[in-house]
Amino acid sequence: MRQRWKSAIGNLAAALFIAVPAMGQDVEPTPAAAAPQTPPNPTAVPTDPAFSEEDPKTSEAEGEADEPSTRFLQSALIGDCWAERSGLYLYGWASITANWNDNGTTLNYPAAPFLHEQGLNVQQLYFVQGRATDADKFLDFGYRVDMLYGLDARMTGALGLDARFGAPQNGSPYATATYVTNTVSGKDHVLRVDPATGTILNNDANQFALPQLYGEMHLGVGRGVDVKLGHFYTPAGYQVVTAPDNFFVTMPYTFHYGEPFTHTGIFASTSLTDSISVGAGAVRGWDNFKDNNTAWSFLGTFGLKITEKLNYTLVIVNGPEQNQTPYVAVSEQRRNRFLQTSVLQWQMTEKLRSVLQSDYGHEEAGPDNGISQGTWYGTNGYLFYDLTDTLAAGVRGEWFRDQNGTRVIPLTGVLTPGNWYEWALGLNWKPAAPVLIRPELRFDYFDSTVAGQSNNAFGAGTSPRQMTAIVDFIFKF
Repeated sequence: MRQRWKSAIGNLAAALFIAVPAMGQDVEPTPAAAAPQTPPNPTAVPTDPAFSEEDPKTSEAEGEADEPSTRFLQSALIGDCWAERSGLYLYGWASITANWNDNGTTLNYPAAPFLHEQGLNVQQLYFVQGRATDADKFLDFGYRVDMLYGLDARMTGALGLDARFGAPQNGSPYATATYVTNTVSGKDHVLRVDPATGTILNNDANQFALPQLYGEMHLGVGRGVDVKLGHFYTPAGYQVVTAPDNFFVTMPYTFHYGEPFTHTGIFASTSLTDSISVGAGAVRGWDNFKDNNTAWSFLGTFGLKITEKLNYTLVIVNGPEQNQTPYVAVSEQRRNRFLQTSVLQWQMTEKLRSVLQSDYGHEEAGPDNGISQGTWYGTNGYLFYDLTDTLAAGVRGEWFRDQNGTRVIPLTGVLTPGNWYEWALGLNWKPAAPVLIRPELRFDYFDSTVAGQSNNAFGAGTSPRQMTAIVDFIFKF
């Protein structure tokens, strides 16, 4: 059985990767999207889910995950005419999910983002308000504030900001977790513990976070320079936090365990030519609002439009990440973490689109992991196909290697080096402009690289594999 699972996943990954020539990166899946007419902007947050005709990394107001016809809040509170004249925007969405697994327990971990099997949940109640800069002006200013309530607020918690609202600090998705047995059902249930406070979080664990809070400036120099100052989503990788901008409900291991969610600092980006865009900035590392070690990290991006149908993006994050404590020498705090993500997007036909992402990360030894080093790398492949104007199908395959067991840590707390595999099948259905329904089937498998160590990473340590069924209902307003 184990060999059949590994063979099926390997065949799927091979089929995906043959369809896409090399490594690459950008953000958010948009099946059958027309190739953008501008170079990929690796600094923006995606605009819309499936069926968009724009590069999901570019938008008029940075990450407006909606269409004008769905901006009911903006029409009611700002007014369409004033919004157009002033550049102000206001919109949001609600994401309601349900999931089920086949492992005999309520535990989904470490498959993300659902720690355990639950009924209907508020995954995201999301509001965005801001002002877009005017690229036609020599100098213009804008801002953006994102407010998130729900289960996903646990992912975006930033040290020094969201902890005051109840979200775990420093981007800890589920903090520490233990499981106990329900004497009535006999199933295992999860208790989540916030390591910052020691507080046991209830099963709902709906929390509040401010994943983005920044000002921005457009300067009409050269082809235009855009500057962000504040707290913003990372441009690394392909997956993002905002639900309407993801084709799949579940998250790959690379995104959830191998990449940051947010940064705080300053970041500037510009287009050098019609085909090349670059960006660079200084940030306070991974998922930090306040400085955790008196050191800055480098954030750099490079975007290339290879052809009208082929786009490539590279993102690098590099700097010290260890937390400063009274018991840790300065030399330990300066130990470095490096991350590189690449994404290649290819519009293969009018209806068929593919994406290939690769990640490589390395962290030197430090007090947080207690071992010589941590290295992780992997690749994700996606295929998206438009069945109709309102229905798209997608498939994703992933291999994630946690070389030292420092990124995906089981609930036992024992470091588990190995290979994590997952593949997902999904649909995106738009029965109406403001409505998006996303059913998905996901299959996971773990293969330990330590002789004699168990592969049973799922089902509270009872199985090396897991199947999860998920459905997500999104309403944009």
